[in-house]
Amino acid sequence: MFPPELESALQAVIGTTEGLPLFEPLKPSIFDIAGFPRREVVNSRLLAYYFDREESHGFEEKCLEALLEALKGEYGLNLEKIELKKSYSVATEWHKIDVVILGKKHHGVHEWAILIENKIGHTLNNPLDDYWKRVKADFKIGIVLAPTLKEIPGLMDSEAQYYPLTHLQLKDSIEKKLGAYDPESTTHSRAILEDFLNHLKNISMDTINRETLKEKALDFFKRHEELKKIEEYINNIRGANFCELLDFMRPYGFEISGWFNPSKRDLHFYYYSNEEMDKAYPNLPTAFRFWFNQPLYLGQGSLECIFELYGEKATAENVERIKESISEFINLHHPNLSLGSNTQPGNYAQIIYLGMPLEEINKTSGGNGYHEKLKAILKEAFFTVPEGGTHHLVGLCAAALEHVWR
Repeated sequence: MFPPELESALQAVIGTTEGLPLFEPLKPSIFDIAGFPRREVVNSRLLAYYFDREESHGFEEKCLEALLEALKGEYGLNLEKIELKKSYSVATEWHKIDVVILGKKHHGVHEWAILIENKIGHTLNNPLDDYWKRVKADFKIGIVLAPTLKEIPGLMDSEAQYYPLTHLQLKDSIEKKLGAYDPESTTHSRAILEDFLNHLKNISMDTINRETLKEKALDFFKRHEELKKIEEYINNIRGANFCELLDFMRPYGFEISGWFNPSKRDLHFYYYSNEEMDKAYPNLPTAFRFWFNQPLYLGQGSLECIFELYGEKATAENVERIKESISEFINLHHPNLSLGSNTQPGNYAQIIYLGMPLEEINKTSGGNGYHEKLKAILKEAFFTVPEGGTHHLVGLCAAALEHVWR
């Protein structure tokens, strides 16, 4: 469809659609159903609950071990100083830190500490360095949990050691850690945890898809020069199509009305006057018109042609009278046509519908003579009197309503 000089522009634009996310239906969590899927405080409290072995979930410190194993697996860190077999405490919103896990305290200093900044749908602009300084511990590690995060801004010249980890990484690590571990005492907690892990997956996939779409959209609009070339080319084709249709319709008394915009996908051709037509059908109403609609992408789809009544004559009664008079004619001579289905009384009423697949027109015309083939289809359908007949289809429609305009 496109000439060689536009092929590179087309391929560049098409290339921006590669890797678009597939939006598969997600299993809703209780948080989705309740209407607060992205509340960081709610999310952080659940994290703290499952990280705390003193809580009633029955998983001991396994969820916290899964967090550290995900961290070690991603960054190869030595976390031996974090001894989970000893007592530790878990808190949320401690000194404005979302989740903090603290080892035993001696003389005002904790043996170790884990600081977790939990981000869901918000920009990371928290004073992480200040958080770090507020926690007094011999060994500290900071984690930024987020749906997607490749780096942590603002810590280049800081002694604070924060590492990004995604919710999906945490989810996978917990599922791997727990495995078949399911003592009877954890049945209720396991159900809640599984729903929570599903929720982490939901918010992660939603964020990933949003960010991917944003990147793809930006990349797409950066191709404005290529898009402009393609748009101009398509507009030229549309304009050429309508000019050819106008040359074809004029001898039958149909003209466009108003300003002609070649970028438009649709255009009306109104009946005004034609000596031969007026002689054959002296009461042919000027309330007849053709409506053509071109597909957005001109290499596929169908060029639609609809013959209509419009204005005050577009009544349900009038259009039904016409349809009754032409239905047998269409069945006999034009099985590719169908009766119109849409009527807006006082505005327009569809009489005949013809869909012309562009691919078929191109194929039958051998790639040449496209407009000639198109005009031949229209002439055969609307303006050819069949052998032994007295009317072509437009004339038959006019004859059916001749008495209305007397």
